[in-house]
Amino acid sequence: MAVEIKLPRVKSHEQRKQWIDLLETVVQYHLDMAENFKLAEEDADMHKIHTGWAQSILEAIWLVQMWEIDGEADLEENEGFEMILPTDLEE
Repeated sequence: MAVEIKLPRVKSHEQRKQWIDLLETVVQYHLDMAENFKLAEEDADMHKIHTGWAQSILEAIWLVQMWEIDGEADLEENEGFEMILPTDLEE
């Protein structure tokens, strides 16, 4: 029995941008939290946890950037989205 894999889709560029904006805000929150725990040696684990969460959410952003838009056959309309790289984030 074959399993049908459905690709994630959004209805518009704007909807995809809203998801990305939301997730970018969460990434920044976790980077800020990681920074708060960075200096205290007893909080080193919390620093690592928040840094890991920020990186994981960043990877989710990469996936959202790949979502197709319903009814969109031409990839040219997807231009204008810049891939966010780990080097773009402050540690």
